[in-house]
Amino acid sequence: MSYNSIPFRCRQECSGYTYFGLQWKGQCRCGNAANDWFGTRLPGYHCNTPCSYEPNVMCGGSYANSIYLVVIPAWKPNGYSGCFKDQKNPRSLEVFHGWSGYFPSKCRAACSGYKYFGLQWKGQCRCGNAEKGLGMQLDEVKCNTPCLYQTEEMCGGSWANSIYLVIPAPPRTAPVR
Repeated sequence: MSYNSIPFRCRQECSGYTYFGLQWKGQCRCGNAANDWFGTRLPGYHCNTPCSYEPNVMCGGSYANSIYLVVIPAWKPNGYSGCFKDQKNPRSLEVFHGWSGYFPSKCRAACSGYKYFGLQWKGQCRCGNAEKGLGMQLDEVKCNTPCLYQTEEMCGGSWANSIYLVIPAPPRTAPVR
């Protein structure tokens, strides 16, 4: 168990387990069966305590665990950070690039120079540095809308962003003569 975690870090710490949970400001716990130590399912309002280091994300509550699956589906490209709830005002990723037609590699290219890019509802592309956080992390099933022009890729969901790190292209090297 670690303290002061956020969903992305806790997922990494729990690699090799089936589930991870966050409780009270970011206590990270790992397990293989949902009933091992998670307890009785409670209504969502019990998990209303902000994470210590990312206050826009909820990290469980007092004796209440926010539970997630550790494994991210294999169809997600490199740099995938997770599925996050978008907000109306201000938006989680403040720069808007287009309503449709985007997929991960196209949106990544459009967001060069930013820390994150996100895809929402069939291919809306947004970019930003997430100065105020990425929003509340959601279960992956909330980001299961196929991209409009690359249906094998997932492009978020309704008010749910598939968030990726903008990974810069490898540096160019001079040709060998």
